[in-house]
Amino acid sequence: MLMTLAAAGQQPQQGLSWINVAILVLVIAVCWPLLQRIRKKARDSRRARWAREDAEHEARLRNHPEPSDPRKLPGDPD
Repeated sequence: MLMTLAAAGQQPQQGLSWINVAILVLVIAVCWPLLQRIRKKARDSRRARWAREDAEHEARLRNHPEPSDPRKLPGDPD
């Protein structure tokens, strides 16, 4: 099957064109730092929350230590 030059120009291109590659590089160049910033913010806030929860737990343990015998409640007679 022979195609004329005009008909060949009407066929869709296979693969990536240079313009598509440039657009892809531009999108990655813009999105990558944004995603890294979002991940860092989430990581930092998660670590701060864990530290705060650990400090609160330690404070609760200092104020109300757990009994050595789990069957015995604080204030129970010996």
